Amino acid sequence: MLREKITVYERDYGYAIVNAFRDYLIEEQKADNTITNYCKVVKDFVEFFNITNTMKLKRITKLQVLKFINDFRERELMVTTINNHINAINCFLNFCKRKDLKVKTIYCKRKTYLNDCELLTDVEIHKILNYTAKLKDKRYYYAILIMLQTGIRVSELKFVTVESLDKKFINILNKGSSRLLPMPDDLIEVLKAYCENKNIKNGIIVRTKNNKCLDKSVINKKLKEIARELGIDEKKVHSHNFRHDFALRYIANKKTMLYQVLLIY
Repeated sequence: MLREKITVYERDYGYAIVNAFRDYLIEEQKADNTITNYCKVVKDFVEFFNITNTMKLKRITKLQVLKFINDFRERELMVTTINNHINAINCFLNFCKRKDLKVKTIYCKRKTYLNDCELLTDVEIHKILNYTAKLKDKRYYYAILIMLQTGIRVSELKFVTVESLDKKFINILNKGSSRLLPMPDDLIEVLKAYCENKNIKNGIIVRTKNNKCLDKSVINKKLKEIARELGIDEKKVHSHNFRHDFALRYIANKKTMLYQVLLIY
């Protein structure tokens, strides 16, 4: 769980309230990424309104909050990003007992699919795998391989541990829920060989020198570099696209089984 707090001074009410909000999110068992993102938005909110005491917080009007949110639109942020910011602010206002200031999110019909032009082709995936396999730092190769073979999110790589290889499944704890994902035998063997080569005896496999999971932003930044190097559209080369690829291949290979399950139920 995220434990690092924002540096605060004894009289700095603004930072103190952000830290208090952060503790509230932890108690609510929010995901680490949610905590980080919410606190970042709320920190900007506190600085924008110069909230240095309780009276300034009480004087904020709903119109002011709406103007603050309108700035996101003027910056031409994606609707999903704006809504995430709004959710962060609403959560903070709820924490501060200012529910009267909460605003509605922007209606956005969720896109549940990707167009063919947005997906990575088999040729592009093979290029990426071959390229990362030749890098001195093999962690990116194994991170991509794990996502392609299991369909997990990049933020869930921390649950792929040496211990999970023996159990043959990944126990993912996220957003207050738990789910088990089986691991293919060939992936297990490849990861065991990697762990033996790197003398990784326990814990996270795709790790930093401090035994922490390789950060999502670090992986995505590297993927953009790889895309440029290979001449692949950067917009297509992101960690979540490997999850899409897994889902499509699973549906294609298990189509009959899925129909049988639907008929049974």
